[in-house]
Amino acid sequence: LELSMDPAGRAAGVLGAPEYSFRAFTSGSLFPFQPDGGGTHGSNADLSSQTVASAGALPALAQWQESCRFVCRVKAKDRDSSYSRGKTYFIAADAKPRCALEQLALRIFRAHTQGLEFNLSKSGAEWWSVVLDADEGDEVGMHWDRDYELEGAYGVMLHPHLATVTYFSSHGAPTLVLEHVSPQSAAESVSGSVKKAWLFHPSAGSHICFDGRWLHCAPSSLSRSNGTPSTVCKERITFLVNIWLNHVPLGASSMSWKKIERGIASNSLIPCLPQMALGDAEAEMPKVKRRKPASQDDEPSIPCHFQTTEARARTTALEGSLVGAQTGEARERMKWNVGEPSQGTYVAMSTPVSQIQQIPAETAISVSFPKESDCQVVQALQK
Repeated sequence: LELSMDPAGRAAGVLGAPEYSFRAFTSGSLFPFQPDGGGTHGSNADLSSQTVASAGALPALAQWQESCRFVCRVKAKDRDSSYSRGKTYFIAADAKPRCALEQLALRIFRAHTQGLEFNLSKSGAEWWSVVLDADEGDEVGMHWDRDYELEGAYGVMLHPHLATVTYFSSHGAPTLVLEHVSPQSAAESVSGSVKKAWLFHPSAGSHICFDGRWLHCAPSSLSRSNGTPSTVCKERITFLVNIWLNHVPLGASSMSWKKIERGIASNSLIPCLPQMALGDAEAEMPKVKRRKPASQDDEPSIPCHFQTTEARARTTALEGSLVGAQTGEARERMKWNVGEPSQGTYVAMSTPVSQIQQIPAETAISVSFPKESDCQVVQALQK
């Protein structure tokens, strides 16, 4: 095995400056769907290949949701844990997509790698979907995305350059991201204090991107308190894409053509869409402007990589140790296991839960922790 890592613990050799900060994009056109097609269950939608592939036709949001359900059904037998470590699929950066989800995975990859130089043959998008029953409190446990087989064989913790989440529904647990990086060696302790976290509530059509080395989860305990109407899809449906540059995870494989054919034939997978044809990256991903403060009308144009109605989500800053005291609200000490409970590692975080639950949709929340005790990753058992 030949593996070169840079000082930050990423696969080395990427030329350019990737944007590793947390970013949220709202009301986007990252994937096309009928505006009035959301909210219904996929079984009520017209999923025929002729309908979605015809010139000018757009799939309903429910069709994208059903495609994600199909992927979950296919990979369910391979899932061996509760925290998103199950079967994933990989499409190389220079591969030809065979269905709309593979188109979307490559579209996301290209969106976030514009202007970078890397080895196409050793880069690509790792993708999968997660469908949770939000009403039952289902959630995604705290974890790092990484090359699990590399860790198991060589004890090396290597993460994707970027991690992304695309939301196909507006229900369920938010994505919580902690700016906490694991050590490169699996033998070292992951314990430490966290200075900042980010949180984003699901909103259909939205998309977030962040440093692939960061710890993250989707905890049901922080779900928004105001529920959605009964006519709306109550599943938490997300499409996950990890961007790997100059390294292909060991054991990575694409979804078999047999499974893709079966999905399209059963009207469960959306076939490739003409509207998502991957041409020149610059042409496919137009630049838009960041929302400007009133006093900064001369702010230059910022490339957001794909067209959005609102370029960026609103950002609300909370200070974990002070907000509760300022409002008279008691802070809750939250605790989440990192990986499986038997591993003895957990996150303990003090945060104003009710305020987070009431934050409006399409708002990225940053939470700062001035005291080391406000948010800590604790490894109680030594490996």
